[in-house]
Amino acid sequence: VVSYIKELIKKYDVKDRVKLFPFFISEKEKLKIFKRSHIVLLPYKLISTSGVLQDSIKYCRPIVSTVLQEDIESLKIGEFSRENTEEFSYKIEKVVEGYKQYYSSILSCRNDFFWRNITPKIIEIYSNISQ
Repeated sequence: VVSYIKELIKKYDVKDRVKLFPFFISEKEKLKIFKRSHIVLLPYKLISTSGVLQDSIKYCRPIVSTVLQEDIESLKIGEFSRENTEEFSYKIEKVVEGYKQYYSSILSCRNDFFWRNITPKIIEIYSNISQ
């Protein structure tokens, strides 16, 4: 998959606008990447949890994703796309056009995703389960 993506980057001459990181990156490097990014693309096949999604919310970066349709739509943090390149491209354009609205939606919900706010809720849920 990575080699195919690299071919597309070369074919469409977008290497100055697309960065591919198919490996682990440090927290320091991750912060640099998010500061230079405007939209986060998540073309996943399957997901159970996503640190990248959490970071997208933390750093107020709208997303285009092929998973978590209900969450993305209800929170208005980006656009969901089926695994279809034309639709995915269209959703990127839609996020660009409505960037301010997505950014504003992320700002309004992002506090709910900070660990300091999530942790007490998780503890409460586990406490209720164990009773």
